Amino acid sequence: DGRMKPDLMAPGNKMLSAGARPNEQGECDSDLVYKAGTSMAAPVVSGTAAKIRQYFRQGYYPSGEKNSDDAYPNPSGGLLKAVLLNGAQALLGVDNVIRGGGVT
Repeated sequence: DGRMKPDLMAPGNKMLSAGARPNEQGECDSDLVYKAGTSMAAPVVSGTAAKIRQYFRQGYYPSGEKNSDDAYPNPSGGLLKAVLLNGAQALLGVDNVIRGGGVT
């Protein structure tokens, strides 16, 4: 039926993060380190979803201008997922069409 497998990926490699040292006061004040993994990718997606939710709640849709008359007070998780997926781009250098899960 033409639907794509609904996978969403976010950058999770070489992300600049606070280099916390437990039991030390001011441990995050100056140390920054590069980290990688799902612990770095998850905040990218959740932060983006929060911004999309704010966009709808503050009435920026459909005009792109803030308008309280257009505010959508409780956008569903399905709507946020749809906006995330439809705003995504195909990855270069990989097969973006997976047989059996994507377009056949």
